[in-house]
Amino acid sequence: IHTLCDVIPQWQNTLAYLYLEGIMASSSDVSPPPTMLPQEPPTLQDRLKARLRRLFRIQSTVPPRHQQHQPQASPYSLIHRLSKAIAQCSDLEVLRLMKLRIDDSSVSVIGEMLKPLNQLKEVYLSDNNITSNGFDKLSRCLHQRQNKLQMLEIRRNSGSVDDNVVRDLKRSCNLVIHD
Repeated sequence: IHTLCDVIPQWQNTLAYLYLEGIMASSSDVSPPPTMLPQEPPTLQDRLKARLRRLFRIQSTVPPRHQQHQPQASPYSLIHRLSKAIAQCSDLEVLRLMKLRIDDSSVSVIGEMLKPLNQLKEVYLSDNNITSNGFDKLSRCLHQRQNKLQMLEIRRNSGSVDDNVVRDLKRSCNLVIHD
């Protein structure tokens, strides 16, 4: 995730879609890069795509405590760093932050990240640990955006079944997909 946070700002003017799913893991969980045929030298675009595929294949696994050799950054600090990097991508249209163990303590950071992303149309936050309190924080941040989101998906979070939360989110989103 640290590499990802360094790479995202370099693509800030070209990144329109960012899908992150279950990337809180060690680098040993990354699949090897796809092989390229020797007679076809890869273009810059092919190399970037291959790099993104490697980055996004990380599985959502946490090693047992006895296998952890170095202290791991908390999910909150990783989400905070990732949010800062994503906030620089002004042309971002679709953002998927799924299965990242995002909880209420991280939602304010994500909400602040969403404010300047005026081109953003769709946000997917399903399969996280966000309660109705977290979605209330998110709703307040979304109300401060210039543009309304076209779609927000919040399924499989404990707060996604609260009718009051969904009603508040619908003021800032054309469509809220929830449980």
